[in-house]
Amino acid sequence: MQLKSSLIVNQHLRLEQITEDDAEPVFRLICRQRDYLSRWLPGVGLTSNVSSTLKFIRSLKPLEQVFTIRRDDEIIGLVSFNKADYSNLKLEIGYWLSQSEQKQGIMTQCVQTMIDYAFNQLYFNRIQIKCAIGNTASKGIPQRLGFQLEGIERQGLLLLSGEFADFEIYSMLAQDWKNKQDKQIMDTYAVWGNPIAQSKSPAIHKIFAEQTGQNMKYIAMLGDEQHFERQLQEFFAQGAKGCNITAPFKERAYRLADEYSERALTAGACNTLKKLENGKLYADNTDGAGLVSDLQRLGWLKPNQQILILGAGGATKGVLLPLLQAQQKILIANRTLAKAEELAEKFSPYGEIRAVELKTIPPYRYDVVINATSLGLTGKTADIQPEILQQAGAVYDMQYAKETDTPFIALAKSLGVNNVSDGFGMLVGQAAHSFRLWRGIMPDIEVLLNRGI
Repeated sequence: MQLKSSLIVNQHLRLEQITEDDAEPVFRLICRQRDYLSRWLPGVGLTSNVSSTLKFIRSLKPLEQVFTIRRDDEIIGLVSFNKADYSNLKLEIGYWLSQSEQKQGIMTQCVQTMIDYAFNQLYFNRIQIKCAIGNTASKGIPQRLGFQLEGIERQGLLLLSGEFADFEIYSMLAQDWKNKQDKQIMDTYAVWGNPIAQSKSPAIHKIFAEQTGQNMKYIAMLGDEQHFERQLQEFFAQGAKGCNITAPFKERAYRLADEYSERALTAGACNTLKKLENGKLYADNTDGAGLVSDLQRLGWLKPNQQILILGAGGATKGVLLPLLQAQQKILIANRTLAKAEELAEKFSPYGEIRAVELKTIPPYRYDVVINATSLGLTGKTADIQPEILQQAGAVYDMQYAKETDTPFIALAKSLGVNNVSDGFGMLVGQAAHSFRLWRGIMPDIEVLLNRGI
């Protein structure tokens, strides 16, 4: 048995055996969040000075392993083997993480690395994790990693308040872990579009997968204008589990599906496909949910607003129902009036909605002007009068670009519009809803919105 002093988690995360040199940075980390840590870890919360941290490090026996969690070179938490019983080949894993680093999948990945180390290199047979009832962040780790809930240890933890808390006891056996790893074939997902090089979806879903402990890969696929249907059918025939659809294929993908969500049926377009257990394709449209949540985040969504939407394609179809349900008054402007009128008539039972040609948009002050065309993908913008944007309360582009403004946002800024936003927030929101449809778990989007990609 060879004990290791360092374990690699991924390119940014590693575990390093704690040393006396770590006493001061670990103590500073505890001080920054003493109240938070004290709630569930009274011993950590009572650490009063660097000397007490140093005393703890010096008290560790040779076979006790406590690792600092390092993101790049910064210590952000600890993970350890507790109560290691080498006679009976069993141990506990304990952990804590800086509150600001949570909900990113960091601890799930670190604990998974520790489990692999314990089972595959130290040859333990049983791992236990104890989580105080009420500590939802802590118990989410064993649940995501497939541990079995064995029972309750009553009043196993004395809190600083003087009250006792119960523990939930989770366990994993070496054979169960091996069986789980053997069965865990990486599921494949993708985003289809043309062009597609600008897509941030693969990076978003990679973060979602790490955050939630899902074994999956997500890639960008360039759709062929002539052979898209055949490409998509081959993609699923090769075992893919699902995909997102972006311009210009949302309506074509919709027609390939066998079953539909209500919002996809209403839109007549989809941005999400899932392969069901029976082999059929299920279509959903999460665009509207993503847009509405982003407008709410920006503070741009209030009842009875005047919303101008440019374009009448698949992107527009997907957001009309949620906007009307949010009590928005909508004007669709499109180069071809008949197409806009068709949408207005179809959605008129759900709220106030009208249609107009792009060149005849009434010069009102719209609360929000939304670009739903895909012209930005070719460097163009819709041909509308400048005063439409200049008078707008806010301008939103459902498209987004890497490290620059979209053409539509650049135009709005050049006209002096201050309240502008591209569709990155909408992209993250709709991606989260797609992810939940595929994997059965809703990722946390705030981390991405705050951090970006």
